[in-house]
Amino acid sequence: METTERNAERTQELFERLGGTVADGFPALHSPVYHTGRGTPYLRTPGVVMLARPQTNVAGLGGFLEGFDPELRFPEYLEDPTQLPDSSQLCKTAGQTCFDDETEVLTDDGWKKFEDLDRSELVLTLNPKTGVAEFQRPEGYQVYDYEGFVFGFESSSLSFLLTPDHRQWAKVRDLDQYGFYPTWQVASRTFLVRTAPDGWQGAVPDFVEIPGFDYSQRISNHVGGDYGTRNYSVPSLRFDESESIRAFALLCVYYATEGSLHKGEGEGIVIYGNHVEDVKRLAETLGLKAHAYMDSRNDCPRTMVHGGKRVSRFFEDQCGKGSQNKKLPGWVLNLPSDWLEEIWATLVKTDGHVQKRSGTEYLVTTSKALADQAQEILCKIGYGSRLRENKKIEGRLQTYAVCRKTRKQTYVNRGNKIEGKHYTGKVYCVTTSNGIVFVRRNGKPHFSGNCYMSFGPRRTTNENAAGYFERLTSAGHGSVLEHASFSFLLYGISRSVTHELVRHRAGAGFSQTSQRYVSGSVLRFVERPEYGEDAELHRLFEERADRAAAEYGEMADRLLERQGSGSSMLSADHKTDARKKVQQTARSLLPNETEAPMVFSGNVRALRHIIEMRADAHAESEIRNLALRLFLCLRTADPILFGDYELGELPDGTYTVSTRNRKA
Repeated sequence: METTERNAERTQELFERLGGTVADGFPALHSPVYHTGRGTPYLRTPGVVMLARPQTNVAGLGGFLEGFDPELRFPEYLEDPTQLPDSSQLCKTAGQTCFDDETEVLTDDGWKKFEDLDRSELVLTLNPKTGVAEFQRPEGYQVYDYEGFVFGFESSSLSFLLTPDHRQWAKVRDLDQYGFYPTWQVASRTFLVRTAPDGWQGAVPDFVEIPGFDYSQRISNHVGGDYGTRNYSVPSLRFDESESIRAFALLCVYYATEGSLHKGEGEGIVIYGNHVEDVKRLAETLGLKAHAYMDSRNDCPRTMVHGGKRVSRFFEDQCGKGSQNKKLPGWVLNLPSDWLEEIWATLVKTDGHVQKRSGTEYLVTTSKALADQAQEILCKIGYGSRLRENKKIEGRLQTYAVCRKTRKQTYVNRGNKIEGKHYTGKVYCVTTSNGIVFVRRNGKPHFSGNCYMSFGPRRTTNENAAGYFERLTSAGHGSVLEHASFSFLLYGISRSVTHELVRHRAGAGFSQTSQRYVSGSVLRFVERPEYGEDAELHRLFEERADRAAAEYGEMADRLLERQGSGSSMLSADHKTDARKKVQQTARSLLPNETEAPMVFSGNVRALRHIIEMRADAHAESEIRNLALRLFLCLRTADPILFGDYELGELPDGTYTVSTRNRKA
């Protein structure tokens, strides 16, 4: 491929050689009119006149940009000293990068789909300097409709589906450090992503509490006499020492995996299974009474932890009722990592198993909420994980398996490969100051680079806009190109060409001259390129044009005579309708070489597709001539959006236009 500079020079030279002009920013390539010996007009080349192009009001963004935190410096977007063509500016402003609608993000209120964020949450991020996980409040939120190319990846440890410019937090081969890379840049390379942090600080709360409550009791005697009511107050149970807080957290785990509520006399909770001594020690540390007994139905040990209604109320409210609704209190998830390691071990001991050969640890639970929390715990203690929905057995509750991975990073493009896909739907993301966010898709979480709004100090400046669009088009991410449109007058083109051009309906509009409404006085013809260099073919074309014009005129005259004599098929109540009936009948004599002017509009994405298809070396010569001139005008109007194209010259002296970034 030639250098960009040399290709730009060649394009400009050809535009000028073909008689191109620019007036007030609107390029045109006019076509001279020739006449046969009998005076019949015809044209040899297409005429292309740009009638309309985008006008972008960047200053109009001011009110929007000023509504964000001043520290984001979004208004600086309006101060970019490099001017762009309005079409490039419009497409650049529209550009965004994000996750698909099945991706979830970990918040301080659990896993949530991006669409469900109420913008009060903190999201889990990774400090890129220390590798420590921490929660941050997003600085911005992105959501928009998207149709186009995306990158997807699926392995046993990782799943993502995102737009090509979305940033990966990755480590590529031959480099020791992690860094940010657009997915398009590493899509064909092997790289690593983080599935867990290097650390999590966490904190032990100053205290935790089982709330008390007030209640009233009616006083009566043995015959039902009413002596009023008496008010009582059950005090709270407060734990403010490290050992008691630890014991309380572990008791919550036992309840979430093996517990149930016990109502009525001796109210409290019951823990099933061979955990009697462990549960008794925890109860003793908390100052609660506990006793063990055997369930007569299945000879399974049970440990009853007393504490009355306040204990049963707490566990029902904070940890759920029924196995499919169990969960841990939020403060448990934010404990230090060494405490969380003990909590994970207890989850596995009570409701999980360890695979004998590999030593892989699993939690199996009927509670989706508890499975989600287990993945959060594994992340904070430095392990990757996978959550899988097991095959449901009829008559039983759905179960979920959480697997602890031994590594905190995983490979992309080793074995399983990134695949390009088409996606239609909404895409989402958030902006964090760390630039990284913990996300999950198909139960497989990892730390991903997140979006930064294109208005901030880290934006692509206008000076680098050409590189920005090169990345978009090379990745096939052409949806933002649909925002800018151009309109043209096309003349000196035959009806055979227009029949081909109007097939490009997506993103384009056509208004073509109708021969039913245009009289023979403006009839013109188009000579094919092959005839111009061959004297005999040129002579035959001129004779054919003269003959077609004469036959059309003669037929129109005869039809007018019939109309005047009262022919029922040619008569009409209005003069316009009468003329139309004559012309629509006479036009059947006209050949495909008849000129058919039109006004044609298309967005940049559609125009690029037309150029790639119709200016190709294999395209029909007449429409290739038109596509070349369309390209020259577009390249003159916007050298950035059409700057990746290269001119080629065929042995016959005609030109082709091609790009390495096809189907953007």
